[in-house]
Amino acid sequence: MTFRSQVDTWMGAALWCCVLLATACGVFVIAVGASASFLAVSLPVLVLMSGLCLWVRYATFYTLSPESLLAASGPFKRTIRLNDLDGATPGRSWHPGLALSLSRIRLDYAGRCLYISPENQAEFLAELYRLKPQLAQPDPSHAV
Repeated sequence: MTFRSQVDTWMGAALWCCVLLATACGVFVIAVGASASFLAVSLPVLVLMSGLCLWVRYATFYTLSPESLLAASGPFKRTIRLNDLDGATPGRSWHPGLALSLSRIRLDYAGRCLYISPENQAEFLAELYRLKPQLAQPDPSHAV
């Protein structure tokens, strides 16, 4: 089952501001009559930067299968085997992760952690607990 990421308004706006800023820089570079070699380097970089921001904004999702969880945010991906998963704790956090919202779930696995932000946390957790019932009792030692 696949869950889209919740996107906080400020996070979506920040990603779109990056795209608009890169576009404005491209227009400015062309308008000032930059050399062909400068354009050949700068415009592809600006297009790639914009593409990365849009890819992250519109392709952040989490897929649960009976064996694993795939968390993806644009080109960044992490696969966690459900057998390795030790805990899933909802909360709010600024910690980096594959999340576009501060309302997150901390996943503890194999001595590591990952923060994700499924749009419907209750449905995500219900499916996760169905696939791995031992997680249904949150461990208070893993507070976010």
